Amino acid sequence: MKCFYMAAVSCFFTQVVNGQSPVLDSVQLDQVVVVANKFGESRSKLPYQVTKISQNDLIVTASPNTAEALVKSGQVFYQKSQGGGGSPVLRGFEANRIQLVMDGVRMNNAIYRGGHLQNVLRTDQSVLSDIEVLFGPASVLYGSDAMGGVISFWTREPELFSPESSRLKVAAFSRYASGSNEYTQHVSANLGFKKIALLTGVTYSDFGDIRQGHNRRQEYPDFGKKSFFVTRKEGKDIVELNKKENVQVGSGYKQLDILQKLTYRPSANVTHGLNFQRSTSGNVNRYDRLTQGTVEKPGYAEWSYGPEKRMLASYKLHLTNHGGNDQLSVTTAYQKLEESRNTRKFNNKNLISQIEDVTALSVNIDAQKTLKNHVLYAGAEAIANGVRSTAQSRDIEKQTVSAAATRYPDGRNRMYWLAAYATDRWTVGNKLVVDAGLRYSYVGLQAHFRDKTYFPFPYEKVVQRNGSLTGQLGLVWSAAAATRVRVATATGFRAPNLDDVGKVFESAPGTLIVPNPDLKPEYLTNVEISVEQGITDKLSFEIRVFNSWLRNAITVSPGTFEGKSQIMYQDVLSQVLSTQNKQRAAIRGANLTLRFRPLPSVLVSSVLNYTYGRILAVNDRSPLDHIPPLFGCTSVEYQHKSLRLAVFSEYNGWKRIKDYRLGTEDNELYATPDGMPSWWTLNFAGSVRLPRQLSAQLAFENILDRNYRVFASGISAVGRNVKVTLRKSF
Repeated sequence: MKCFYMAAVSCFFTQVVNGQSPVLDSVQLDQVVVVANKFGESRSKLPYQVTKISQNDLIVTASPNTAEALVKSGQVFYQKSQGGGGSPVLRGFEANRIQLVMDGVRMNNAIYRGGHLQNVLRTDQSVLSDIEVLFGPASVLYGSDAMGGVISFWTREPELFSPESSRLKVAAFSRYASGSNEYTQHVSANLGFKKIALLTGVTYSDFGDIRQGHNRRQEYPDFGKKSFFVTRKEGKDIVELNKKENVQVGSGYKQLDILQKLTYRPSANVTHGLNFQRSTSGNVNRYDRLTQGTVEKPGYAEWSYGPEKRMLASYKLHLTNHGGNDQLSVTTAYQKLEESRNTRKFNNKNLISQIEDVTALSVNIDAQKTLKNHVLYAGAEAIANGVRSTAQSRDIEKQTVSAAATRYPDGRNRMYWLAAYATDRWTVGNKLVVDAGLRYSYVGLQAHFRDKTYFPFPYEKVVQRNGSLTGQLGLVWSAAAATRVRVATATGFRAPNLDDVGKVFESAPGTLIVPNPDLKPEYLTNVEISVEQGITDKLSFEIRVFNSWLRNAITVSPGTFEGKSQIMYQDVLSQVLSTQNKQRAAIRGANLTLRFRPLPSVLVSSVLNYTYGRILAVNDRSPLDHIPPLFGCTSVEYQHKSLRLAVFSEYNGWKRIKDYRLGTEDNELYATPDGMPSWWTLNFAGSVRLPRQLSAQLAFENILDRNYRVFASGISAVGRNVKVTLRKSF
């Protein structure tokens, strides 16, 4: 819904005094963001594209999950394979090519895959203070994986007691959405004392099956219909016809999120923080896989992600004016994650479960120092991951258990990251800011293959040691009161992880991705320029263009295993694919935001994004995968006192089949024969503050009940959806 908020962040110009030239709005452009240097900086001094989704934006959009909240910004694309999915895409990069950060702690781990990743759903947007999105390579600050950008989540901080506020604050909300029969309940409590404060947050969501839109394009009258589903009765798999073909049976799931934070501030210059987070989902059916096959011959009886469990425990020490530094921050963290995949083919009694356990330890040290016109930043990072991969086959009739093929190497698996960085932000006069930085990263990996019963690996172990020096250089030139120009260049890299070098994975029926232990890191060089311009006191725009060049690009391509292009896997003759370093690839794109305020209470805004990517290998100019079609949103908002109303449209352009990278995670299997059609939706939302600290929100989404599916997705979007939210503060 809130694409207009993101446009406001990108460009907002106003006239301070009637008759004067328009100027850049200081409220919006001086918005402080942390993602660009880890300590907070005015957006007006940043040469890079940054979007901030505030806590108020999150409340107003009332999105069902964090992935949907990102998409509502109008600047982030995503892919969905199931109801409990949502894989963000930044500038054509996805999954392990973007970095997720929670409260300053790296979420990316050794098994973040290169296809589609739903880990953002295991963050509770109800307890977030804001989300910051940094677009483009950010490896100087964040190291490996930060190629397409960084999505940084910040949870709310406990509030210390002050005479102006109560010691105990409680807030709660309840939300219902008809399109997925969603029920979400949340409660949070803040207990503040003079030096100690506690914050607790609990959110429970129950999502039913998603009902897709009824009104389809004439040329694809049956696209996306769920004609059948499989149940088990009296010990047999039964195919049942779906009487409501627009109801995507099996797309519902449940999730519980818990947050507990403690702040201790013994003095004005010292702050200690403890942070505990726990997220647990129920079984999440892999909806796209359950649609494979026909009524006569379904592919799977069961295919689900088992309960995904995420735990984070961290301690943060923040010092001001200490040891010669203006600010010093030390963060230590322990994370534990568990995820699993459960598959059983139709009329097969063996349920295969692959379980992955990941532990992550990390230490981050960051410092800031101001010297005249220079603001210096420096830091170091150390991270270690351990991965245990197990599998079993359970006979659902006899309840006997036997061994099965693991997803990753079944031996000792370790991965570690070591790095140090330094940056300088130099203010030259009143109109120019120069930003420069360097980072050296060292990434190591060890994976051991023990059991070769199920797949004849020709090696015992994989060892990788990769180092990389990355840099960034940018400038911000305030050419006039209503004109600001930004130019930036940066390099990024991604070292292969365990998912790249050690995974055996059936990406689609009859296609098998096999390990490639000889992979090398991929590198990215990016150049971008943007112009913000106020045309009048009511009309403004910002346009940004970028060009990125990938070297040693890691892509999934046809390959061989022991000299064979096809092998038998799980009784299916499968085409061999593998992750490979292509010589070169290029991605270019543009982002345009417009903002028009005809009246003080009315705001019209629009965001449009374009991305294009191609492999540049010898005799190969084929499309790069993960490249989204043209997408954006347009909105009209009215706000007066406690009332806020908005009409908005979200839209995607065509993704023609010729622009797919076939046989990859672009998933042409779930598109039409021509590709993924263009679409647009019409939506309305309103909110009002009521007496007794109550507020109510009402939204009508996809009013025209259009049937559509987002590019690369295996599930259709929700149809006409009525959403009601009630909030109460105590």
